[in-house]
Amino acid sequence: MATCPKGHESTATDYCDECGTPMGGVATGPDGPLAAEAATPAGTGDPCPECDTSRTGRFCEVCGHDFLAAQLAERPPAGGSPAAELDPNGEVATPAPPLGNAGSKPSTATGWRVVVTADRAYYDRMRAAADPDAEDVAFPAYCPERRFALVPPQVLIGRLSRSRGIEPDIDLTGPPADPAVSHSHAVLVVQPDRIVPLAKAIDRADLLTDQRFADPAALAANRGELAAILAGVFGAQPMAHWAELLTGINVTFGVVSGAEEVAKDPQLTANDIVVPLEGAGTLTQTISSPIQVHGVAKVPARRGPGLGEHNDEVLAELGFDARSIADLRASGAVPGMEKRAA
Repeated sequence: MATCPKGHESTATDYCDECGTPMGGVATGPDGPLAAEAATPAGTGDPCPECDTSRTGRFCEVCGHDFLAAQLAERPPAGGSPAAELDPNGEVATPAPPLGNAGSKPSTATGWRVVVTADRAYYDRMRAAADPDAEDVAFPAYCPERRFALVPPQVLIGRLSRSRGIEPDIDLTGPPADPAVSHSHAVLVVQPDRIVPLAKAIDRADLLTDQRFADPAALAANRGELAAILAGVFGAQPMAHWAELLTGINVTFGVVSGAEEVAKDPQLTANDIVVPLEGAGTLTQTISSPIQVHGVAKVPARRGPGLGEHNDEVLAELGFDARSIADLRASGAVPGMEKRAA
């Protein structure tokens, strides 16, 4: 198996499966070919100009400084053409605008854009909640802010992998590299607005033009009134009616079940969460004990014993014969169940 200039093992021989770096290729600059600087042996490179760490590849292992991009930036443009830039794989790319997608897909968005930056507060929270034995991932000392256009109908978030044909719209390849980001990390999908069909389905199209709910600020100020209106609408029909209606217009909803409905859920029975109850009259089911001892079978659920129900058995185990037990009962020292209950 081949090893890329950054030390990752790769089955592909053109680009690294892990980080997308060319496998020992040559990057072409404005004045001719540049040897791949990422192959510089560890400890023999120049110190990083940002943090003074010894260079081991194209990117600084501590702060993410791009040595090769800095080298190209220092070269004068050839023939009056703009200086070339490098993409995350060390290949020369055309200058990109400050806003827009980092991938190869052209941006047609004119509205929403997302800003990518390192969140120190989130990092600190995750570190505090992490297992003490978990691998330590240092917070990057250098992580410039990046901006990407959100181009409908969907946006792929991840890391570039040419060998796998993965070109994310929001490319988080680095530097610095984030080990928690996969090649296909997440997808943002535009969902159709369901407010209009919902309002029409519940026969309250007037809510769409009601000035109390005309914009987010007005809606927030009058949310109590809207909640009261919807409570009255939904309370007028049984749950089965609304389940059928909302499913028909593809509106996501959840059913809040009562205790009796939950007990009848077939999933709970199938998973032995709700189990049969023996000897309890009309009460035929109960919640299974959450305690499970390895190698020991659970006994069937039974009702709790009545007060004094097993007095005779307990006294017999203690050595009392039937006559002695009868005498204890006659004297009132050991009450019977009926007498105790009365």
